[in-house]
Amino acid sequence: MEGDTFSGLGNGTQLDGKVLQSFQKSFVQVQNILDQNRLLINEINQNHESKIPDNLGRNATHLRQCLGQKVAIPLVLHRKRMHLSIFQDYFD
Repeated sequence: MEGDTFSGLGNGTQLDGKVLQSFQKSFVQVQNILDQNRLLINEINQNHESKIPDNLGRNATHLRQCLGQKVAIPLVLHRKRMHLSIFQDYFD
């Protein structure tokens, strides 16, 4: 993919393959966070259904993890948006 270009910005701006790889890496990071949250939510539901005190106690930790990861997603996307903005300003 290195050295590839992409002219999908409408104004003919060329995106270097490294930039595309960077965006792909960010979206993979976001997908991994969403997958982890899905697993945590499934475990939270199972713990809730079990009504076992120890399992219910674990839910507080799982909920904190989910909320922490929920904050991470906008941060990852914001960094990429800033990089794209700088890249576009360079070519304007």
